[in-house]
Amino acid sequence: MKEKQILIHNKIEIVEDRDDVVWAMDSDYRLTAFNSAFELRLRNEQLGDAKKGMDLRPIYEKGVFFSPCEQGCE
Repeated sequence: MKEKQILIHNKIEIVEDRDDVVWAMDSDYRLTAFNSAFELRLRNEQLGDAKKGMDLRPIYEKGVFFSPCEQGCE
């Protein structure tokens, strides 16, 4: 069990330490995970604060950076 926790922790650190915008969503377009670069991008585009469970469809519709995601998700 401890090895699994270490593996999960290491993966989280890898994603968090990246400058790339990283996020995950479920099949209902609800935000399930994200890194600080994602939070910063939302703020820079004045799209609000990142919160797990938020609906990403409005972000995909309004955000310049995120607009390709709307078509890609279809």
